[in-house]
Amino acid sequence: MGLSFDYDAISEIYDELMQFIPYREWAKYVNELSIKHSRRGSSLLDLGGGTGNVASPLCEMGFDVTLIDKSEKMLQEAQKKVLGRNISILCGDIRNLPLKEKFDVALCMYDTVNHIDEKDLMRFFFSAYDSLKDGGIFMFDFNTDFGLGAFASHTQYRDGNGFKSTWNTSYDEKRRICTLDLLVEFEKSKERMIFQERAIDIEELSFSLSNSGFREKHLYHFLTTNGLKRTSERGMAVCIK
Repeated sequence: MGLSFDYDAISEIYDELMQFIPYREWAKYVNELSIKHSRRGSSLLDLGGGTGNVASPLCEMGFDVTLIDKSEKMLQEAQKKVLGRNISILCGDIRNLPLKEKFDVALCMYDTVNHIDEKDLMRFFFSAYDSLKDGGIFMFDFNTDFGLGAFASHTQYRDGNGFKSTWNTSYDEKRRICTLDLLVEFEKSKERMIFQERAIDIEELSFSLSNSGFREKHLYHFLTTNGLKRTSERGMAVCIK
């Protein structure tokens, strides 16, 4: 059975739920890493880009962005942000990209990789590899075993315009799966949804990337260029084709 998540269900309130995330800072980090690792062009493929929160500032920084996501409702929200911007939007499966164009950069942010089943991870890496030009850069962030264990240690409350939400999480250490039981209460109704992520094991990740064809890989502590540690809650991978 695959990991559970349904972003269509929260698409209209997603940006409010995530309003505390410093997306512009993340975009700046991506831009700095791409320069550090000798990006040769400006075309960027945003994999699982959702409502376009990272794509929009990256476009302002000079990237020509193609955003792909399998959630049509999340893409409808993204469409509202990209008017007049050099951003193309496509609906599709990032594990099997329906694209012939090759890109300078492929990017996958905010836990998207953690939603991918273990059996599909190599397929996703091969797909990302094939999407790049020679010398292209593939970057993605990921939650670690340490990070998801810490995230599951407390309950969160996030309020928005016309709703309030309760985030109860649990972590299965043996399976390395974090389960979020999300309760969203509106004025006259409430909805309960389940979202799951699988922690990324560093050794597994290194093996999978090496066997996907990338000639070079770097694993960083998120938002830095320091090496990933066992106590890093979130990591950033930079892979060169």
